[in-house]
Amino acid sequence: MGRLIIFGIMGLVITAFQNSSELDGGVWSYFPTILLSIIGKNFIPFVTLCSEWIIYTVTFFTVVQFIQWCVQEWKKKTRLLEHSRFAWENYELVMQVDEDSRRRKHEMKHHMETLYSLLMSQENKKAAEYIEKTLEEANRSAKLTYSGNIVLNSIVGIRLNQAKEKGITVHCHIHVPEKLKIDDVELSILLSNMLENAVEACMRMESREESYIRLEIRKKKKFLFIECENNVDKKEVLEEGQTTVKGDRKKHGFGLDAMRAVAEKYASIIQTEREPDKFTVRTNLCLPE
Repeated sequence: MGRLIIFGIMGLVITAFQNSSELDGGVWSYFPTILLSIIGKNFIPFVTLCSEWIIYTVTFFTVVQFIQWCVQEWKKKTRLLEHSRFAWENYELVMQVDEDSRRRKHEMKHHMETLYSLLMSQENKKAAEYIEKTLEEANRSAKLTYSGNIVLNSIVGIRLNQAKEKGITVHCHIHVPEKLKIDDVELSILLSNMLENAVEACMRMESREESYIRLEIRKKKKFLFIECENNVDKKEVLEEGQTTVKGDRKKHGFGLDAMRAVAEKYASIIQTEREPDKFTVRTNLCLPE
């Protein structure tokens, strides 16, 4: 209603300027002239004013509505592209974890065969050394597992292990059931953007040894709490409304918007907190019963 009133005033002003060009007093004499014509029972100027005013008002309203529709359609297409991209990434991650699991089972079979051969040959010392090496390898593989939920473990595990390979210290605490009532793609969008932003912020730090990422995910009743904290370079300063420090802001900064869309679907919001040396993002999703 407020917008319609503003458009009406704009239409009235433009109509007055347009029709007052032939008047000696200019725009200030236009409305008195209309009033005098009505008193003199000449309603043509008044009808002209009303018709032009309606045309301008409707035109302004239609143009703004069309622009809003275009923006909404662009956002919708952007979200669909994000869903498609993360759906494919999510599939690849799950397949990679599944392939790693099958590979470890295959390797375990060979380990057992080798160990059996050593024991049958009474090579007890070599067998003990082989067992020790196998256990060390198993412990390294166990670090890849952060959760019993295969989708969540795929998303979090691969990205956090990539962070470790880049020299970033990782602290991860996940307490969730094996099954979560949340769309896998939407979970991937939320966590992938969250962790990608954290890794990129750590990579921009001058001292990589001080970089860290702390991720906490826990489920309590029907709520899924997610919080990601990472340190940042104190020299990086974000202006108000700025969502990225990357050079090409037109191609970046959409991650937070995608995260907000997922949070809104689950009756939540994305909270961000920036301190001089760290950045925290958190949400508390309300999962369906």
